[in-house]
Amino acid sequence: MIVRVVPGQAVVLDDPWDFRRFKLQVPAGTDAEALATALGDLGRAAGIDAVWMSPGGLRGLGPDDGAWHQALAEMIGKAAAHGWVDQATGAVRAHVEQV
Repeated sequence: MIVRVVPGQAVVLDDPWDFRRFKLQVPAGTDAEALATALGDLGRAAGIDAVWMSPGGLRGLGPDDGAWHQALAEMIGKAAAHGWVDQATGAVRAHVEQV
């Protein structure tokens, strides 16, 4: 699943059923301030190389499908086992890729 920042539009979800490639794609040259603005309530930057994504925000981007929501929960559970979930907020860490 790839969360992608589309300049001048919004944040969109590509490949929503691919839970093995969780990352955030941003336009090349995006700085920390622009990243924070683009994310809004969806997440918070952890520098320019990673973000903490809100599970609720991710659910809002994804399909209205019970199986998808279950698979997202399972992905977040697996991420937690690797320390990639903020225990205080439930946010899941995503790598930022500039494209």
